[in-house]
Amino acid sequence: MSIREPQNRPGTRASGRRLRTLGVIACSLAVLTTGVACGGDSGGKDDAAEQKTSGVPAASPTAEPSGAPSAAGSPSPSATVSASPTSGTRWPCVAITATGKPPRGTLTREDLRNASTDPKPLTGDEVFGVASVPYKYKNSTLTRACVKVIETCEPVAVDKVAAMLKQQGCQRVVSALYVDKANNVQVSVSVMQMPTATAAATIKVDVDSDKISPNFATVAAPADSGATTRTDDTTYLDLTSSLYRYAIYERSYRADSQPMADGDSDKLIAAINAIYHVAGDAIDRRSDGKP
Repeated sequence: MSIREPQNRPGTRASGRRLRTLGVIACSLAVLTTGVACGGDSGGKDDAAEQKTSGVPAASPTAEPSGAPSAAGSPSPSATVSASPTSGTRWPCVAITATGKPPRGTLTREDLRNASTDPKPLTGDEVFGVASVPYKYKNSTLTRACVKVIETCEPVAVDKVAAMLKQQGCQRVVSALYVDKANNVQVSVSVMQMPTATAAATIKVDVDSDKISPNFATVAAPADSGATTRTDDTTYLDLTSSLYRYAIYERSYRADSQPMADGDSDKLIAAINAIYHVAGDAIDRRSDGKP
C-alpha cells in the first residue's frame, strides 16, 4: 500500500504560493459509515445523530495506489491501513451558495500577519469559496456540493480522534463536499481551526501514528449532488495533514459509494490533491506562517 504526504511545516513562512507537496494516503475499507453534516452556518447539535455499530476494516487489493508518482508528481512512501472507528454520526447536508474567493496575491504580508492573530473564526466562504475546482484527471472538474460551518468540533470525529481534538482545543470546523459526477468521484474535507500550529501538528502526527483516521467523520451527500453517502463496504483514500494552526482531513471515494475498482486510485488521488490546495490557499491567505 502506498501513500503520499504533504510537507507539514507549521512554523515556516509562506512565500508567494506555498509549495505544498500533497499526497495520498492510506487506502482503507471502513466497515462503519461515519458522516458529518454539510449544511448552513449553524452548529450541528440541532440535528439528530445516528449511531452505528463497528466492524473490522480490510484493505481492497484493487484500491491500493501503485506507488508510482501521482498527478502532482510526488512519490508514494508506504503506509498501513487505519483502524475502524467504533461509532459514528451522520448529519443532513444542504447546499449553500458561497462567494468566489479573492485572487491570489491580493493580500500583503502585513495583512497576513494581522490575519494570523485575528480571532475571527473561519467561514465557509473563506475556505471553500471556489465552486468549481479543475483537477489533473482528464481535464475534469470537481463541483462544490455543500459547505457547513460547525461551531463545535464534536460532530467531526469519534472515539480517539474526538478525544484528541478536545484535548488540543479544537475551536471550529468548516466542512465541504466536492463531487465530479462524470468521473464518479467525491471528496469530503474538513478544516479544523486549532489554537496553535503545535496543536494542529499534534493531531496530524498522532492520527497517523495510531492509524485511526477512520475516526474522522465524513460529509453526507445532499440529494441533488450526484453522489451518494458512503456505505459500510465503501473503500476510500484519505489524508490527515496540518498547515499552520489548522488540521485538515480529506477522504476521497467513488460518487456512487461502491467499493473501489481497478483504475480508481489515480482519479481519487488527483481529486484529493486539488481540494487540499483549495483549503491550503485559503489558509495561506489567513496565516503568515509564524508559530
